[in-house]
Amino acid sequence: MIVDIDGSKTRLDLGAGRQSYQVASGLPQGMHLARLTRRAENISGDTTFVSASTDGAFMPDRPADRKLLIVGDSISVGYGLEGQGVACPPNADLTNSDLTYGALTARHFNADLATIAVSGIGISKNDPGLATPTMIRMLDKPTPSTPQDAGAAIKDAGPFQIVVVNLGTNDFGGGKRPVSFVADDRTLLERIRALQPQALIYAVLGPMLDTADFAAAEQAINDAVRLRQQDGDRNIQYLRLKNRLATGLGCDWHPSTEAHRVLADILTNAIRHNTGWSFP
Repeated sequence: MIVDIDGSKTRLDLGAGRQSYQVASGLPQGMHLARLTRRAENISGDTTFVSASTDGAFMPDRPADRKLLIVGDSISVGYGLEGQGVACPPNADLTNSDLTYGALTARHFNADLATIAVSGIGISKNDPGLATPTMIRMLDKPTPSTPQDAGAAIKDAGPFQIVVVNLGTNDFGGGKRPVSFVADDRTLLERIRALQPQALIYAVLGPMLDTADFAAAEQAINDAVRLRQQDGDRNIQYLRLKNRLATGLGCDWHPSTEAHRVLADILTNAIRHNTGWSFP
């Protein structure tokens, strides 16, 4: 867990079961802002926020005017971004959701961020060994390990002005060519549109696939976007989210913190161009 108190961040390692944690002490009298962010995905279990207490008083929440939703795989999770090269073993300590391209972009615009992402997940095909459903079904689950429908919760968490769908790497990696991908991607984008009718949707790809796989995935995603545009969705577009990975590699060929900064620049510039958003 990342604990952010008035912009000062510390790491909090959680124990198993229901626990109480002191996240701040000795603060001067006055108003303070506390934010808790899960650092890694739920491989080690789900996290439930039960309650909070203070010796002062809690002020009403002030939701940000801008909200960003990321739907993705291990890239969006921030898997291995703190690793020093490709050879590091899978390790939650080297994953940090607070340093992903999504988190960096959200901070640039002072936007709230929500992330729905699972390592190994795809639209038509997951990475071999991943037992969870593909994102079309996972979109309705609060976490991969819980069965209940969360579609309404996703809708209620908005409205999101920007939705980024960064999927396709696990579908096309290693030469795979799923024949149902375009139709499945179209379905996923249609469902996201139903949940967030006013959002600008970016269907993005990058940056891990090799040249041939990237070209095939990019073509398929573009085809799905064009079909959605033909369906009447005029607020959706494809964005190439790719950098030179040779300058920034984390664990298992994933983008490093440096690479995520480059990806954030690409996304930030696109949002600024399409919406006119500037830094508040």
